[in-house]
Amino acid sequence: MKSKKRSRTLIVLGAIAAVYIIYKLILLVLAVSSMDDPFARLDKSVFDLDVNDIKYVSVQNGTTGKEYQFSGDELEEAAAKLNDLHWKYVYGRLPVETGGWSYRIIIEDNGGNWSSYLIGDNYLVVDNVVFRASSGEFKEFIDHVS
Repeated sequence: MKSKKRSRTLIVLGAIAAVYIIYKLILLVLAVSSMDDPFARLDKSVFDLDVNDIKYVSVQNGTTGKEYQFSGDELEEAAAKLNDLHWKYVYGRLPVETGGWSYRIIIEDNGGNWSSYLIGDNYLVVDNVVFRASSGEFKEFIDHVS
């Protein structure tokens, strides 16, 4: 009797885990299919920015409004840092509007294409796709406006 109860419990837990995994995959597929960004893409390296085509890259604090715009050598370094971003894992999130953001990166090119990306210590959000990276990945950007 005890063995049947344990088996049923394991089956239910397995079914719950399978439903959760399927839910996360569907959410990722939907988020990626709606990803429409001029600079970012779903690739191991999210960005492929050509500094000659970039008008500016800036970082902004969502709490204070303080913004720092990179120029000259710093612009090249910021673009290189973004190009070197390699995510550890990616997932979709529900397209629900929230009340605000802590930090963001803004990119505009010479053709007038403009986009902003929410960032944290170890993540970047493009539309409803979240790219998780190493801890401290965006610390250099955030330090400019903290």
